Amino acid sequence: MLFNSFRDTFKQIIMLKQILITPISIYLGMVIAFLISELTRSYASCILGVSQVGSCFIANAVVNGTSCILAGKILGKYGNVPLLLFQLFTNSIFYIICLLWIPTPSTTWLVYVLFAFNGLCCSTGQVTVGNYLRSIPKQGDLLHVMVILLCNWLRHRIHHESCSLHAGENLHAYFIYGCVNI
Repeated sequence: MLFNSFRDTFKQIIMLKQILITPISIYLGMVIAFLISELTRSYASCILGVSQVGSCFIANAVVNGTSCILAGKILGKYGNVPLLLFQLFTNSIFYIICLLWIPTPSTTWLVYVLFAFNGLCCSTGQVTVGNYLRSIPKQGDLLHVMVILLCNWLRHRIHHESCSLHAGENLHAYFIYGCVNI
């Protein structure tokens, strides 16, 4: 049984689809790390205050979940290319705004827009990766969702993270891996 798992894992690693999807997965990990570390610390906490960090993550999760649904519809109709071009365009705009924006008291509302825009940027990549994962048998999808939900719950319990972040990541797990058929 253990040998079969190693054999299947090795087969998965050398598949061309897996090799091609790995850079997008790594990039999504870096975007989420930027969201959780820098965007939270430098923008939400410093400009709005720590009490508004949860609201920012709620904005991110709502836009991300909604955008995942819309991106899934676009993926089914037109394929991956429009989503990847949209991701390139939106990520470029997002990072340019982050670099050039100078915060003033009259533009603090832009922090919420940045968090929401980050959710829009992440959704296309998540749907692209999720489309690849959909080719794995259904038991694999359910297993992935269960692992994500368990890891989110454990991380929430260990690090005492915000409930809105925890709920948003669980919602993403459902949308990415197709447990919610919309």
